[in-house]
Amino acid sequence: MIKLFAVDLDDTFLDKNDNMSKENIIAVKNLVDAGVKVVLNSGRTEVLMREHIHDLGLENFKHVAINGALILDVKGENKLISTFERSSYENFIKELRAENRGFFCYHENGIMYENADDKLIRHIERFHTLKKAREGDTLSLEKCCRVAVVRENEEDVPHLRALAPKGVYTTARPYGECVSYMPDGLNKANGLKVIMDEYGITKDEVASIGDQEVDTYMFDISKYGIAVKNSDNKTKEVADIVLPRTNNENAFAYAAYKYILKDEDKLKYI
Repeated sequence: MIKLFAVDLDDTFLDKNDNMSKENIIAVKNLVDAGVKVVLNSGRTEVLMREHIHDLGLENFKHVAINGALILDVKGENKLISTFERSSYENFIKELRAENRGFFCYHENGIMYENADDKLIRHIERFHTLKKAREGDTLSLEKCCRVAVVRENEEDVPHLRALAPKGVYTTARPYGECVSYMPDGLNKANGLKVIMDEYGITKDEVASIGDQEVDTYMFDISKYGIAVKNSDNKTKEVADIVLPRTNNENAFAYAAYKYILKDEDKLKYI
């Protein structure tokens, strides 16, 4: 029996306009009513995730933010579980400044950015909101768990990846605006495993759903790793289940009724 369903937000649960469909919202309620813990596991930061958690009525569960770096507890205290090694972080920031790059850094309380252009501000506003984002000296941050750099175009990505210091890995969404840098070992599975252990839930009791390679780490510690139809090829290759629905076609609700609740009657209406 699946007791915990870990859910990516962007391009998985949310549609192309970053909205939650009525069908997906109802599916979350049906899962919770059936005793399944629905845990959001996203690259987004705290502010927007809190809004989604509240809108979905999931305040009683802990969630994962910043791709596994932050355990988000809206009724208690957040916990940052992974950060950059200090000297590596300092050298990297200096290199970004030397290239006159626009970038932002994730920390416990929000986002700090430097040399921001319109593209960078739009990205922060869409995925994180500007409520806890501010311009400042990023070297003043005691702890940082992720850095995102604006890419000029697709051809710029290999160069940005090559800037990654030792002990740091990169991710870049197809057609996205940024390349992200995170400490080796930081991924969505790390945060999810902390929550699983706290709840006493094993791999055989977990399902996870996502759309890109960063989500496949969740698949590794889940009985069912579920890829939405619009997933990248790598994610589809390693998933246990590839859905016939995209994020714009209520893929989450389809997975909930087909594979978690196994309710064919409800499946007919989504």
